[in-house]
Amino acid sequence: MSAWIEPIADRNQSDIENKTPKAFLNMVDINRIEGNIAYLSETLSAQGYHIQPIQPVDWERSGIPKPLDMQKICDNIEAIVAAYYEPDGYADLAGIPDKTLDYADINKVESNLWGIKALFDAGLTHNYLHQYTYGQLKPYTHKQLRKGIVNL
Repeated sequence: MSAWIEPIADRNQSDIENKTPKAFLNMVDINRIEGNIAYLSETLSAQGYHIQPIQPVDWERSGIPKPLDMQKICDNIEAIVAAYYEPDGYADLAGIPDKTLDYADINKVESNLWGIKALFDAGLTHNYLHQYTYGQLKPYTHKQLRKGIVNL
C-alpha cells in the first residue's frame, strides 16, 4: 500500500521571488502527489468505495510532467471525489492541464488531496446510511446521499 506524505499547499509569490524550494515543482513534489492519489485510492477502495486502481508514475529527475500527465493527475483526483465526497473548499481542477502550471495550481491539487484525506480521517463514510431503509433513501439521488446533503 502506498504511504501518505503530507502535502505542501502553502506556496506563495514570495517563494517565487525568493527562489525557495517550494517555488519549483520537482520530482519529490510530483511523486508525493502521485503517491497520495494512490494512497487515497487504495484506502478508499479497501473501505468499499468503487475507485479504479490508480498506478502512480514514479517520476525521475529527467521527467517533466506534460499536459497529458497533469490531466491524468486531475482526472484521478476527480475520480476519487466522484466515488467518495467533495471536501469543503474543493478547488476546481479544470483547466490546469491546459496552461502553464503555477504555484496556485499545485496548491489546489495538494489542498484537494489534503481535504479528501481529512474527511476520511474524520470518519466520514457511507456507513451512516445502513440505519435507513430503501424506502427512506429512494427519493434521493446517489449524489445527494454521497454529499451528505440529505436530512433524514
